Amino acid sequence: MVGAACRECLGCQDLSADLHQVSFAGPVAVAWDDRWAQAPALRATDLGCLPGERIVVRDLFRNPLAESRADEVSVEFAHGPVYVEGSRELAAKAQAERAAELGPREVVLAPGGNSVVALPASHGAAVSVQIQPGLPVTASVGSAAQGSGQTVLLAAPAGLRRASGTVRIRLEFGAGVFGLNPRRWCAP
Repeated sequence: MVGAACRECLGCQDLSADLHQVSFAGPVAVAWDDRWAQAPALRATDLGCLPGERIVVRDLFRNPLAESRADEVSVEFAHGPVYVEGSRELAAKAQAERAAELGPREVVLAPGGNSVVALPASHGAAVSVQIQPGLPVTASVGSAAQGSGQTVLLAAPAGLRRASGTVRIRLEFGAGVFGLNPRRWCAP
């Protein structure tokens, strides 16, 4: 689009192994299914739009495909990615996903040692930590310096022998954070 203003990217979401969306300010999102030729039609609410949001779905040439309340719109990917315009909820979820971005990482703890995992999300995020049963590690949640996020302190007991396992950190954002609706939304 010649002369169109650039939109800030708010974040992205992998809605499933094959279904993805990237949200931009406006609110506008681009959604696609990696199996586009075989992808089933979905309700816009299955993409994450709120039922009462008024949205417009367009093809890549910006031709309108559907316009109505999200609970009345069927999104088809048979011809590739689509634009979804008007869903503030998609944008809010993408922002929350970006704020919670940790990615898998390996933490090595020496016996009696500890390690700090920095979390970029600060405002409105409840942090919970799940330690694999039998893994002799403790965890505590705290605030980062200058309010720049939160931290999880992982500690190993002094007499620890070699052990390995999984620690899952979960961020839960309450209503209103990034404009999320009253239902709670969690980033795994």
